[in-house]
Amino acid sequence: MTRNDRSRRERIPEDVLAEHWFDIRHAAYEELLQAFHEAQKTGLRQDDIATRLGRDKGFISRCLRGEGNITLRTMSNIARAMDCRLDVRLTPLDTPPRANHRLELAPDARKQARSS
Repeated sequence: MTRNDRSRRERIPEDVLAEHWFDIRHAAYEELLQAFHEAQKTGLRQDDIATRLGRDKGFISRCLRGEGNITLRTMSNIARAMDCRLDVRLTPLDTPPRANHRLELAPDARKQARSS
């Protein structure tokens, strides 16, 4: 058995998993907030997102403040309400993180944003 085979069978320490989760969660909330700030430039408000999703404005506000632990589905729904697409990728750990991983405006929303 090679070292790589052994390391794949070893239990990952909880603190390593927790740190990994914290980094991902932080990055996801930052992306969501960045996308919201970009969407605000086109006139989108939290009220609009809430209305489009049939949710309470307070819920949207809490999500955009990073409170709680929102699901991927909720994040995807909020992204869609902002005319964005949630982009999720799995990459090997030895691959450097992408310098810029943003929620991107859908093509029709980009066109609308440029024309306003």
